[in-house]
Order: sequence, then structure tokens, then C-alpha cells
Amino acid sequence: MIKYLIAYFLLQNVCVLPAQTDPVDTKATYVIANGGLNIRSGPSVKSKIIAKIPFGTTIKYISDKSFGIDSNLISLYDIPEKESIKGNWVKVQYKKSKGYVLDLHLYYPPNNENRLKEKYNSNFVLLYPGCGCNIENLYNPSSWEWFGYFKLKDGKFKIEKINVSYYRTRIYTCDLLISASKSDDLAFIIGSKTGRLSKSEVVYGNNLLLQRHNSDKPLEKSDLENASIEMLGNKEKTNGNPINCI
Repeated sequence: MIKYLIAYFLLQNVCVLPAQTDPVDTKATYVIANGGLNIRSGPSVKSKIIAKIPFGTTIKYISDKSFGIDSNLISLYDIPEKESIKGNWVKVQYKKSKGYVLDLHLYYPPNNENRLKEKYNSNFVLLYPGCGCNIENLYNPSSWEWFGYFKLKDGKFKIEKINVSYYRTRIYTCDLLISASKSDDLAFIIGSKTGRLSKSEVVYGNNLLLQRHNSDKPLEKSDLENASIEMLGNKEKTNGNPINCI
């Protein structure tokens, strides 16, 4: 029976991962669901929605037990296959509402002292699909316009508008995942509050410095300015430092 199930998932272009659910972690109280998290009358996506909990707010656990396991198919990295991640249905309270939520959408409350304080955070941010940076530097997905930079030939990138979601799960070497609505050949993601950084649909990226940031070296505002200039192309290569999600 198992081999037939595996064959079915392979034919459906789905990547099957080992079980990732852990015992309920009642320290994960911070909502990271794009557009808010539905609290339901029962532990199922078919149950009635009681209320919606906004992104960035916290909940209170009524029980430390799992009321069932459910899964989501998400896109990660630069490959077309979707991956299955699993979480626990948990019983929580938000204000006067009591019900059930899937803990894939709950993370540990941020320590605001760890948030980057550079002024450029108000204009646009950089994310990489897959393992996320620390929770302090994640932003409400519904508050930004998100643009994926997809790798083409000859060092070019095609820009497309996408959606971004965050999840807490136990796969690979991290527990905070960033997922895009399209991931095939996706190199990185730019979130903007002023529209596209480039009016062109295709930009040159031969001199991109968008690499994972070394946390031992602080970011400078010039790092982001240099990187954004390179993304827009037709500029000389700069000596700015690489940057990470901000």
C-alpha cells in the first residue's frame, strides 16, 4: 500500500517529506499567517470560522494537546515541485474567541531589540525562499507588494509579482520557512511599498551582491543602495557588502 501512495505523490509532482510534527509547543504564540489566521470551531479546515487573528498578534493556549495533524503543500526554493509540511491543530483563545488553529502559522514572539533599525526598512525588504531569517525581521506579507526575481540565461532576471507566506515547521535545518506562490527558478524576493524597483520586466544581474548576510558584520544603508543599483542594471560594480533578508 505504501509504495502505491509514494507512486501517487510522485505522479502528482509533490515532494513527500518525513513527518515534521513535534509535541505542541505552547511557546509559539505569535501569528505569522499571511492575511491573518482563522480560528475555527473544530480542528479542521472544514469547521466554521469563528474569527480571524491578525498577523503579528499573540494567542493564548487553552490546552497543550494536539487535536489532530494537518498538512499544507507549499513552494520552496527554485524548483517546481511542491513540498508537504505538517502541523498540529491546537486549541487557543484570542480575545473572547476560543477555538482551533493550525500551529504551522504560529511562531515564537519576536524580541524587538533584534530588529534591524536602518531607515531603508520603510521602503523595501529582501527575502530568500526557504529557511527564513530571524522572526524580528519578517514583515506582514499583506502590507507589501512582493516581486520575485527569476533566473534567466545570460545573467538576467525576470520580475514577476508573487505572494509570500511564512510557516513554522521542522524540516531541513530550520523551523521558519518563507514560501512564494511561484518558486521555479526563483532567486530572491523583493518586498516594496512603492511598486517595482525597475520598470523593466527583465533586468541584468551579472553583478548582484545579494548573498546571505554575515550576522557578525552590521548592515549599512549603502549596502542596500548599492545592491538596488545593481539590480536595476547598467551601473558599474560596487564594493558594497552582501545583504540578507531585512
